[in-house]
Amino acid sequence: MSVSARLDGSSKFGPDRKFGFFPAGSIGWMLTEEAFMQDQNIVQDFKLRISYGQTGSNSFTFIDSSIPEEYAHIGLLSPIATGFGATGIYQQNLANADFGWEKLDEINPGFDIAFLDRKINLSFDYYKRTSRDLILELPIPSATGFSTALVNKGEVENEGVELELLTRNYLSKDASWTTTVTLTHNKNTLTNFESSNGQISEVDDKRPAEWIALEGRPISTFYGYVVDKEIPLEYINDPFSPINAQSQDIYVRDLNGDGVIDGDDRTILGSPYPDLIWSLTNNVKYKNFEFSFMFQGSHGAEVRNISGQYINNEFSGRQDYNSEFPDPGLVQQRIFTSDDIQDASFIALRNLNIAYNLPNSFLIKAGVQSARLYVSGQNLIYLMADDYIGYNPEGVDSGASKSPLTYGYQRGTAPIYRSISFGINLDF
Repeated sequence: MSVSARLDGSSKFGPDRKFGFFPAGSIGWMLTEEAFMQDQNIVQDFKLRISYGQTGSNSFTFIDSSIPEEYAHIGLLSPIATGFGATGIYQQNLANADFGWEKLDEINPGFDIAFLDRKINLSFDYYKRTSRDLILELPIPSATGFSTALVNKGEVENEGVELELLTRNYLSKDASWTTTVTLTHNKNTLTNFESSNGQISEVDDKRPAEWIALEGRPISTFYGYVVDKEIPLEYINDPFSPINAQSQDIYVRDLNGDGVIDGDDRTILGSPYPDLIWSLTNNVKYKNFEFSFMFQGSHGAEVRNISGQYINNEFSGRQDYNSEFPDPGLVQQRIFTSDDIQDASFIALRNLNIAYNLPNSFLIKAGVQSARLYVSGQNLIYLMADDYIGYNPEGVDSGASKSPLTYGYQRGTAPIYRSISFGINLDF
């Protein structure tokens, strides 16, 4: 059993919310030490445990990076040059004396069990994390003189389970083999966004794809039009130049059936959060040889991937529809549609390692304490979803995805690299 508490202060927050109090505690019960578990030899360890705690965050990312984080609750002033050769002063941000800590509450019950002479070991955790008073920069009426303000608003819940299974498959004087399997499932839900419920957020002024923050859905949910069909090639200016190019426009569905394509035909298109993340690791040793590998997978996540805009050259004017096209009112740019919402699932051979430890008899003669020869590889196998266009379903735009309201945006992310290395480790 343990109990702790901390009182943290930050100069980023207003005078009445500068300090945050964050308690935590945990308790466990080792059942195998109880009398009723002594007359059996199947279960060697069995522990029930539960923990609860609060933590605080003072980390945030500004849309306007010129605003310093310290004393962010104050209306900061900055010098600015004028057209008359003099220096003026302007206010950088809107003051918010009530700006304070983002709080996270988490409860985490679980158990650890080992049986069959500890050949099978299982850990299970259920968690529920509730983030309150999120630190966000939200749009405000321009009549204030600002387009956004830094506020505490909203509540997000992450609920899920984590499982780890370790098996000792074989053990002898000369050999051993262990396997570890991990499974994680998480559900992200925006539970309260007050007056901002239904807020639509954009990134990239040139290609302003949309997200919606809607209570009951993940906080970062893709929003837009549903693709219906491609524009026939006879209506494209130059459909085969360049080869493999695509029209930047595409037919979309009239979801409300009013015969007009407008903002009322937008709908939820998906979310960037996976349903399942897993890994499989094996470690094998035989005398002086070592062999290990790890597979990893993620399933159910989607990305707003505009890489196709570049790969398929969807910006080319040659791919625009011509004057004979009869349905200009029934199409939208692909950037606003489900065409760019793509499956980010993958399976990867993350690591493969083979090593040989030279015998001590040979090393002593050479004056070496130990020597290990090895070869290792990363991402030797990497399988992506069929509808994914690009080279890295795990990559997200470092700028857009800093905000929890626009997470899952891809724009030409760097490819997953594959590497093979050889080496020797020597100890003298």
